[in-house]
Amino acid sequence: MTGIRQDAYAEAHRIPNEETKPAEEQGHYLHPELFGAPPEMSVSAVHRSAAAASAAAKPPAVDQPQPAVNRATAESSSSPR
Repeated sequence: MTGIRQDAYAEAHRIPNEETKPAEEQGHYLHPELFGAPPEMSVSAVHRSAAAASAAAKPPAVDQPQPAVNRATAESSSSPR
């Protein structure tokens, strides 16, 4: 048996039947092997290539020099009085 709930909660919180894919995912599959398509046609491949492109566009991280610590000051401030 099937049916559509018509109570107040169900009317206010309808579940969408279908979602539209983002433009970059259209034409790609969740499981391309089931459709005889190569792995490059997977949605995850689209996300991996986008992540690789954004990582390549970022400048490399530069290590900042750490400030010098005066040992005499550090030791005297940590000792109990």
